[in-house]
Amino acid sequence: MQSRLTMTIAATCILFSVSGLAHDDAYWIQRNPDYTSAIGQHCCGPKDCFRISPDLVYEDGNVITYLPTQQKFRRGTRGTYLSETDDWWICEARRYPGFSYPPAICLFHPFHSQ
Repeated sequence: MQSRLTMTIAATCILFSVSGLAHDDAYWIQRNPDYTSAIGQHCCGPKDCFRISPDLVYEDGNVITYLPTQQKFRRGTRGTYLSETDDWWICEARRYPGFSYPPAICLFHPFHSQ
């Protein structure tokens, strides 16, 4: 009886921890292996991608500049994707000491942007 109770508790904990991961805001990026950076790495893990304000990007035709780092992304190329939530999203690489912002590795743009 004791082992049955232990197994039930363990199964419940696993179920809740998996469902918690699935409801992360960036779950749709994490679950899609096709979302890769320009060099082929997956765009993000659980804490690497987040929504950004439209004020942090500048659009010039098919080129989108992420203003905090001055990185340029081109629509239709690997690393630049249409957002599934109709928000702007950025996926960052590791933070480095001395830099205000870590480099972005992927950018997701809303449908209604230029």
